Amino acid sequence: PSPAGCPAPCTCPRRTALHTRSDMDPPQTLSIAVDENNVLPGALRLIGELRPQWDPRRVRTKMFTDGITNKLLACYVDATMEDAVLVRIYGNKTELFVDRTNEVKSFQLLREHGCAPDLYCTFQNGLCY
Repeated sequence: PSPAGCPAPCTCPRRTALHTRSDMDPPQTLSIAVDENNVLPGALRLIGELRPQWDPRRVRTKMFTDGITNKLLACYVDATMEDAVLVRIYGNKTELFVDRTNEVKSFQLLREHGCAPDLYCTFQNGLCY
C-alpha cells in the first residue's frame, strides 16, 4: 500500500491533493513555553490566547496520565468538556526523534479528511487542539 494506506498503485480520485498537500496554512504559532514540571501557568496563558472569552477563574483542568513522554492537559469551562482545549506538551528531547514540522502537516491532513480535531496552535514546546 501507499503511505496513505491506499492499494498500490493508488487510484484515489484526489491522489495529488490527498497525498502531497503542501499548501496548507500553518497553524497559529504562539511564543509561549510550558514548563513540563508545572504545566498549569503556561497552559492558562495559552487558553487566554485561544479562548479569551473564557473567565480564567472558571477554567478547569484534567491531566491525562497515560502518555509515555508527552503531557496532555484538558482545559474546559463546562462540566461536559464539550469545548475542551487539549494542551499537549512535548516530552523532553523528543524533537530528536520526531520531526515536528511533519507531525503538524500530518495532523492538518488528517483534520482535512475528518480524522483529527482542529489544530488551534503550536507553541514553543507543544500544540493545542
